[in-house]
Amino acid sequence: MNNSDNIENKPDTVESVLSLIREMAESFKRERAESDARFEKRRAEFDAKFEKRSAEFDRERAESDARFEKRSAEFDAKFEKRSAESDAKFEKRSAEFDREMAASRADYDRRQKNMEKIIGAWSNNHGEFAEEYFFNSFEAGKRDFFGEKFDSIKKNLKGIENDDEYDIVIINGKSVCIVEIKFKAHHDHIPKVIGKAQTFRENFPNFAGHRVYLAIASLNFTSDVEEDFKNNGIAVIKQSGDTVVIYDDNLKAY
Repeated sequence: MNNSDNIENKPDTVESVLSLIREMAESFKRERAESDARFEKRRAEFDAKFEKRSAEFDRERAESDARFEKRSAEFDAKFEKRSAESDAKFEKRSAEFDREMAASRADYDRRQKNMEKIIGAWSNNHGEFAEEYFFNSFEAGKRDFFGEKFDSIKKNLKGIENDDEYDIVIINGKSVCIVEIKFKAHHDHIPKVIGKAQTFRENFPNFAGHRVYLAIASLNFTSDVEEDFKNNGIAVIKQSGDTVVIYDDNLKAY
């Protein structure tokens, strides 16, 4: 046996293993930092565009309201002037005004509906962004919570018996956690989240023996809304700095 054989069969040293681990940790940190930077950039871009669209909508609505008020003032002046004229002339002028006002109102309504569609589209983009962010966090390994370890995760799970959809469902052998995702959480989301437990059991009877937990994940919470979710036994999941934090002290099974 020569020296080259000894070198090739020599086992890894502790130092080489530790060095490899350190390299892997540094690589993970770099990838995480790059991912966080992309997230912050995308969120800033979304916010800037949303604010711009909202400002445009407000400006157009103010202009349309001004036109409406001007037309109303013009009509009042015409009405006062022509009240002394014959009934036939007045009815004719009134009909003309009605047509003008109908056209002005139709134009205003059209502009308003168009802006509402645009704002709704941007809101949906924000919601999709929040859904992607939280799903990626869970998929990356954040599944040890509620005192249990979850080993399976489903996204946008659709019901069998009705059209109900579940944003994220995390499963193990004895429990299911249904996570509803909102860009900004509101009080009126609470009954909707609670209702998910009942519809889930109806849609998936094979999980009848599982405990069902509920959670709300959002990038924006007010303190009173967050407390209301907690008081209803619903876990609160939100972003804190560079990580996802779960508050489940009052969690209950539904």
